[in-house]
Amino acid sequence: MPLILLIHCLATLSMLAVIWFVQIVHYPLMLHAGTERFTAYMEQHRRRISYIVVPLMVIELGTGGWLVAGDVDYIRPFTAWLGLALLLAIWLTTFTIQVPLHRRLALGYDRAVLERLISTNWVRTILWSCRGVMLVVVMLDNG
Repeated sequence: MPLILLIHCLATLSMLAVIWFVQIVHYPLMLHAGTERFTAYMEQHRRRISYIVVPLMVIELGTGGWLVAGDVDYIRPFTAWLGLALLLAIWLTTFTIQVPLHRRLALGYDRAVLERLISTNWVRTILWSCRGVMLVVVMLDNG
């Protein structure tokens, strides 16, 4: 299997695991974090999760762009473009919905904002799940 494809798949599958953990465990637990130290809690969340997701998302985007722009024969052009389109949709929802909600939560506990964060994060969870399935198929095709 080509190294760039392997790196891309590992980044995507890692983000898939992270997003499902965040969606099912982490975000719902925020509802119970309490109001007293919530601002400090959110700052720690932002700092700690960034160590994980920023490198993975950058690697995923860079390798996804490589798969589209590179002269490769191990992924169909349509599949590479679809993967990149899904990834761009993830980045779009991250920076237009999730990041602003996190900024609002950094000001203090707000149950309505937390519930909106949880419900809108399903978009990213579904998009990363589609990417994960698609890339597992590509990996199987490349043995």
